[in-house]
Amino acid sequence: MKRVIKRMAALVLAVSVLCGTVAGSYQNVQAGDFSAGALQYASDFSFLEALFNASGLSLGLDMLLKTQKDIDKFKEENWDFGDLLDQPLTQKQIDEAQEKIEKLYYGATEAYKKTHGNGSKPTPTPMITEPPAPGITPPVTVAPINPDDVEMPEDWGTMKKNAQDKGILAMGATTAYCVKEAVKGWWDDIMQTDLESNVSDNPYKNEKYLGYLEYECEGIYNGSFQKHYRKAYVYDYTVNSDVSYFSATSWNDSTTNLKYHDFRAKKSNGDDCFVHTYCVQELTYPSGTVNSSFTHSGYTAYNYPMSYGSSEGAVLNENYVFSVPVVIDGKTIPASALPPGKSSMWPSTDLKDDYDNNRSPNLPELVTPTLRLPTLDEIKDLWKQGTDDEENRPTYVTNFITNHTVQPTPDPEPTQKPDVKPTPTIAVVPDPGGGTDPDPDPNPTPSVTPAVVPDPGGDSGGGTDPDNPETPTPEEEASPYKADLKDIFPFCIPFDLIHLLKVFEADAEAPVFEFPLDIELDNPWTGKKVVDYHHTFELDMSDYEPVIKILRIFQVVFFIIALMLITRQQMIKG
Repeated sequence: MKRVIKRMAALVLAVSVLCGTVAGSYQNVQAGDFSAGALQYASDFSFLEALFNASGLSLGLDMLLKTQKDIDKFKEENWDFGDLLDQPLTQKQIDEAQEKIEKLYYGATEAYKKTHGNGSKPTPTPMITEPPAPGITPPVTVAPINPDDVEMPEDWGTMKKNAQDKGILAMGATTAYCVKEAVKGWWDDIMQTDLESNVSDNPYKNEKYLGYLEYECEGIYNGSFQKHYRKAYVYDYTVNSDVSYFSATSWNDSTTNLKYHDFRAKKSNGDDCFVHTYCVQELTYPSGTVNSSFTHSGYTAYNYPMSYGSSEGAVLNENYVFSVPVVIDGKTIPASALPPGKSSMWPSTDLKDDYDNNRSPNLPELVTPTLRLPTLDEIKDLWKQGTDDEENRPTYVTNFITNHTVQPTPDPEPTQKPDVKPTPTIAVVPDPGGGTDPDPDPNPTPSVTPAVVPDPGGDSGGGTDPDNPETPTPEEEASPYKADLKDIFPFCIPFDLIHLLKVFEADAEAPVFEFPLDIELDNPWTGKKVVDYHHTFELDMSDYEPVIKILRIFQVVFFIIALMLITRQQMIKG
């Protein structure tokens, strides 16, 4: 019977502890909510932010969120980075950003090596072995460093690994120079793209940007070479972002038989959706080149290629990037991450003027900067400040960079031994008789009496040691033999237990469990969705707060009873 009572008491204790854990306090630990993939992308994004901080910039909110609707949702979800970094589109955006800046950095290091003849140190093997893609390698410029005594910049992989392992981006002068060149190339490329789509005659630049569609045609017409390039920037006409996907239908040019596609905007239920298109084009003729632009409104993204009539050897290239899926010839192409725009960069006060006037940046000179990698919470706080107060955003960015810059520790100055020799005191010894010499010496010889330096220790038997003027105190002498037991095993175990218990210290908050249900079914012949059902079932434990309060009372009662029984059985025999 006693064994049964013991087991029942142990069971009551276990149930009480479990109920206390579930129905008691809750702590929202951000990193604990992240998946393994989200944690890796969080580290990558922090590294990218530090790279841009080293050049006087910050990656803005639009780096990961492309529309105002996405930004509003991010805010409503309490700036939940865990959910954001779990999204495949966000991860693709970070991957493409890393790939681009890595290519730019590789181009800068190759240009630097070429300028300085590979320096006097061995050249590390870069991660990217092929040359960077055309159009993104920054121009070759001469670095302001003595080429006779220079080390080569770190390769990308080494720089990134060291930064993420240590939480510190520590760069030598050559590495910092190449990072700035890469960021400058990133800036210039974005400014050029931004100018194309945000010129003054684009009436749709403030609408939701869906992506772009471009064609390039060339051929021989009437014995002369002709070339036509057209790029269409497509925007959602509606405020509520009705465009769910594009349906692309194949077409053939009636004369040249060249194949292209007609992109039609669709709602989630398959109905047509209205879009705006802003087109820029460049026509090349034997007489010269003509540039123009125009707008279009309708259900399709207007960007039809020019027909060359009876062109010989005509070639047509088609390219598109959309932030929504594209159903093309019955096959669904996933949404793409749009190239970052100007708003994806937040300048510091030093770069604000260049930013506002779309100029190439005059990056600030930093002497081998060392920066601490920011946490997601710190980036979140910066985003909140910069979003709420856009006018003072450059000041927030400047303060953010300053707060993450690690100041170098100056070399200690050599300790000089003070001169402890006693200073002689010249004193005239009076006549011991107390009278006046009737025949005084006109040039008396003074008597030199050394000044007595008191013993600081109060010991009349000793003075200051000339070779060791500062006698250490007993505490200073014992300091090398002292240790903090909180950091030494096994004495640290009680303190670790205290830290473990502090994890549960948090404000009480009822948990909310979400169970998403997504059912989608496409028609394989038409590409239209037959079934498109999305619903999230939510279980909010705050709805059961009255019941939980009653359970908590019983929990305490059962715990006390169980504690009494176990104490009597184990500690009070009889």
